[in-house]
Amino acid sequence: MTSGMKETSSPWMPEVPESWTVLPARYCVTSRQNGSWGESPLNEGEGEFCLRAADFDYEHLGLKPRESFTRRVYSEAEFERVKVRRGDLIVEKSGGGEKTPVGRAVLIKNTIDVAFSNFLERLTVDSLKCIPEFFAYWWTAGYQSASFVPFFNQTTGIQNLNTTKLLASNVIALPESEEQYAIVELLDEECAKIDQAIDLLQQELDALEQLKKSIIYEAVTKGLDPAVPMKPSGVEWIGEIPEHWGVKRLKYLCKMNSGTNLTSEEISETGDYPVYGGNGVRGYYSKFNNDASRVLVGRQGALCGNVQLGVAPFWATDHAVVVTELSGYGEKYAFYALTAMNLNRLSMTAAQPGLSVEKIICEFSPVPPSVGQESIVSALESKVVGIEAVLEIKYEQLEILKQKRQSIIFEYVTGKRRVNEVA
Repeated sequence: MTSGMKETSSPWMPEVPESWTVLPARYCVTSRQNGSWGESPLNEGEGEFCLRAADFDYEHLGLKPRESFTRRVYSEAEFERVKVRRGDLIVEKSGGGEKTPVGRAVLIKNTIDVAFSNFLERLTVDSLKCIPEFFAYWWTAGYQSASFVPFFNQTTGIQNLNTTKLLASNVIALPESEEQYAIVELLDEECAKIDQAIDLLQQELDALEQLKKSIIYEAVTKGLDPAVPMKPSGVEWIGEIPEHWGVKRLKYLCKMNSGTNLTSEEISETGDYPVYGGNGVRGYYSKFNNDASRVLVGRQGALCGNVQLGVAPFWATDHAVVVTELSGYGEKYAFYALTAMNLNRLSMTAAQPGLSVEKIICEFSPVPPSVGQESIVSALESKVVGIEAVLEIKYEQLEILKQKRQSIIFEYVTGKRRVNEVA
């Protein structure tokens, strides 16, 4: 044990400064409350803004702009009951995205007229024991350490956070209030610097992703010959297409079926066959339910509509829609066509965004002749590979910045690093 430190029962903060008070986290929370989804407004622009997990800007431990929130109708009493308050810790209690599992939380730092949905939970922190900002940083450190994962209950493809057990089983270490304030002030400043660097890098990534999407869209909808005669497609997102192309609904071009659910306990870090969810490989399993490579579409979560290629043999969970192409619709062309469709725009306006097979299958796709599809795929693979190489490097740089932020939050809330001067 490090000198000046004492042991705790926490697996992710096994020792803390001797002068800090260690107690179950539940003693810092005075109340918990579930949100409400309300009713659908009759007209666009009516109703109150409603916060969903999709509205978390977790990159900055905050919220996206309120104007992007969906609107719902509440009675006056119900809105007051589920209206967020300054100092609330809003926790994602139910969800299903593999890249964004439940347990994420953001602190409400300003007073805003916003309700919170029924997939979220409000924690009210006892400010006499722990200032809310310090508690929020402690929660972030615990979430990032994966110590909260044992409190995720997986049922029918949905994760639910058992907040009662989490708060009772995890301890928090509290310095005196003056040091709590000093730690929060330092972390706010350091995280702001890192966030600024992340934002600049994200702008570069967004520009490259947009360039990649633009190249794919132009090839999929306009072909490779700019001199070819064009005709209206009759579909808004497609626009004009070469006059010798066709346009068909996806239900005439492919079959789509959701995968089969696996619980978190059934998925391992290593194994025989990769398990694909809505946003990539989740882990591995001893069996497979697809013996051929297939295009997959993410079905649930903020990133639903994401298109990827599952490499056989693999297991597809129910968070993924498995695409089986019919004659005349090539697999790789289908991959690029589905990517160009921006299927996330079809996401249902709900507390947990999602897509249904019935909705996707009714979308239109451009259909070039088979030879034309092969030429488009070949050209895209050549053009996109360079962009993807640069993207990979920049995503690695982004991950390093995020890890740096995680590290500094962890070190200060556990007392491994101390603020030099406490006001």
